[in-house]
Amino acid sequence: MISVTTIPRKITKGEELVVIPRSLYNKFSWLEAETEDALRKVRRGKKALRENKTHVLNSPRELLKNTKDA
Repeated sequence: MISVTTIPRKITKGEELVVIPRSLYNKFSWLEAETEDALRKVRRGKKALRENKTHVLNSPRELLKNTKDA
């Protein structure tokens, strides 16, 4: 069983903190990089949309057709 400890808000000035073993932290630390990568891609997509550099496709067939034409 994994031991998890909560540090009271009085000690942390309103913020509740949780202490977990390093091994458990390491299992989930990759999420930060994955999340940042996903957010970077979303920002890039929003920028392309604002600059009208996107194409609206209504079906997978259109995607295949556009790929062959390129």
